Amino acid sequence: MSGSKDRRRSISTAQVKMRALNFSLDQATDAISGFDRFGIDSVIDLGAGSHTIIFKSPFERDCSLAGFSSADADVAVQVIAVAYDRITIQSHVAGVAADADVTLQVIGSDSRFDY
Repeated sequence: MSGSKDRRRSISTAQVKMRALNFSLDQATDAISGFDRFGIDSVIDLGAGSHTIIFKSPFERDCSLAGFSSADADVAVQVIAVAYDRITIQSHVAGVAADADVTLQVIGSDSRFDY
């Protein structure tokens, strides 16, 4: 191609910085254990199977529950509320609201990038 110039441009895109917290919650005792236990500030017991987990370092945006597991049989976990500094969950065992031992992964963004 005559007369055309080979121009290379740098493409710049904003990246969302993600952070994940992986921890276990014994709902009967409100005890936190696991890899990211030091990232949890406190646990508030709201009744059978219902707990609010407050983070030491808040996210810049609302967090979400990425996944959960439990060694107990027939456990389901539902997210009741989320914010940048906390998540509230409700556990059910065999369809009834009840405390259970659960391992949770909470993810959120530490970026102010608006997309």
